[in-house]
Amino acid sequence: MKYCRRIAAMGLSIMLLWGGAVPALAAEEAALRMLGKAQPLTAADFGADAVWTSSDETVADVSSGGLVTAWTAGTAEISVLAKDGRTEVFSLRVAPALAGDADDNGVVDVSDARTALRAAVGLVSYPAGSLPALLCDADGDGETAVTDARLILRTAVGLEKTGPLHAHVFGGETEVPPDCERDGEIYQTCRICGKKESSPLPALGHDFQLGENAFRRVCVRCGRSECDVLGHDFASGTLRESTCAAPGILEKVCLRCGRTENEDLPQPPHTWLAATCTAPRTCAVCGGTEGEPLGHRWQAADCTKPKTCTVCGGTEGDPLGHRWQPAGCTKPKTCSVCGKTEGAPLGHSWQAASCTKPKTCARCGAAEGKALGHVWQDATYTKPKTCTRCGGVEGKPLGKVIGVSKKGYTIAVYNGVTYVDDVLVANKTYALPRSYAPGDLTTECRAAFNKMQSAAARQGLSIYVSSGYRSYDLQNSLYHRYASRDGYAAADRYSARPGHSEHQTGLAMDLNTITNSFAYTAEGKWVAAHCHEYGFILRYPQGKESQTGYMYEPWHLRYLGVEKATAIRNSGLTLEEYYGITSAYS
Repeated sequence: MKYCRRIAAMGLSIMLLWGGAVPALAAEEAALRMLGKAQPLTAADFGADAVWTSSDETVADVSSGGLVTAWTAGTAEISVLAKDGRTEVFSLRVAPALAGDADDNGVVDVSDARTALRAAVGLVSYPAGSLPALLCDADGDGETAVTDARLILRTAVGLEKTGPLHAHVFGGETEVPPDCERDGEIYQTCRICGKKESSPLPALGHDFQLGENAFRRVCVRCGRSECDVLGHDFASGTLRESTCAAPGILEKVCLRCGRTENEDLPQPPHTWLAATCTAPRTCAVCGGTEGEPLGHRWQAADCTKPKTCTVCGGTEGDPLGHRWQPAGCTKPKTCSVCGKTEGAPLGHSWQAASCTKPKTCARCGAAEGKALGHVWQDATYTKPKTCTRCGGVEGKPLGKVIGVSKKGYTIAVYNGVTYVDDVLVANKTYALPRSYAPGDLTTECRAAFNKMQSAAARQGLSIYVSSGYRSYDLQNSLYHRYASRDGYAAADRYSARPGHSEHQTGLAMDLNTITNSFAYTAEGKWVAAHCHEYGFILRYPQGKESQTGYMYEPWHLRYLGVEKATAIRNSGLTLEEYYGITSAYS
């Protein structure tokens, strides 16, 4: 058989479950719903020597007589062992009650406000400290009033919040004793919520008496001096006058305790002398200094004077001495610093005029008169125009004129080689015969490259020819190998057919690494920016495949001479665009 009772302790609803032949709780025990009171668990007699234990004393504890006190919400098991060997185990569940839940149904609603209002005006009464009285006391001030009914009503409609209800269970008293200046107190703390209730103990006040120091009065309770409490009573004493080097001092003595204090007196100002090149600003009275010396303001040394300060006239070092430049044709020996001269000019050493140069001084390069000018013999199809005086040549053999480009340039063929404005052209439109075989880079092209290579080396860069002259047969072998590997359409984009390669002209070359990555190297960037200065152009620029017929090749250069290379480079055009010609296989 099982019995179940629901009681309340400490503002907590307690559900007691037990089994076995244990009598039910007496009616008066079931009615004891008193907060902060121990509740008898059962009316059965287990004897005075029975041992009662709780599995969790933070939830509830039990006395030797079987009185249970609930402390916090939770579950615990209460066990009893009688001297005759009888045992019993009770399951205990403790749930929190709500402040303002006057009817103890787990919800704060309008009916609770009505119950609290009736209790406040005396229409219903509860024993002081009983659970119903405490449940009606919504604000926890120890009494049920109209304010509790108003608070419960606000909670019911959601304007306020409520929480668990409990009665305060205070432990033993703790005393904080007072001292001379601070009040003390005697306080108790609630075991459940930690609320503190205290009674004040007034401060004792100081008891000053004379100590070892004839001036000093000391509190016999706390040891503080009278001056610590009341403050010092200083009178003037010794005086030390102020100077510009240090402040004066007035020594003051306390009439109560004899303590001394110093008061700094204001200083008179310094009488400053201006700073010089070697000394800072200095006081004429005390000799004190401030800041830094001005430092010398040097005027640079010249050929005959050392470095000199313009402020104080001080000098440093020695004169520079003259720096002579050798005498020239028209100037005597001259100092490059001060311009002083010595001796006489050397005079000119003339060389005779030529076709292209006037009479020229071999020493200084000065010219006089005019060049003689060439005596030209007209060009033929096999020979260029030639000077009969100096043997100089100009242009190229005339060859056979076959037309004019879209830009108006003459197109001529000589021995199967096509020239446009005297520029040899080899592309997809214009082919070279198999017999055209200079055998290597031309002398002029090689000399221009060597000059460019030396200039790059001075910049810490290394450029070299990876591929220069190629014969007709070598190009034929390369082209068909690429075509067999990638197909003819693909090969035509990056490899010339035999007879159409610029490498056969002896005027073209590939530099360094034959990959597009060359464009991003320091060498590739320098070549792109400066190659025209030595007569070369980037023959196949990026994005110009439709004009040149070939993919972008940042490593491929073509020699044209400085004048033509510079003109094409500045135009931003390819060779085909500049001369108005095409590059496409027929």
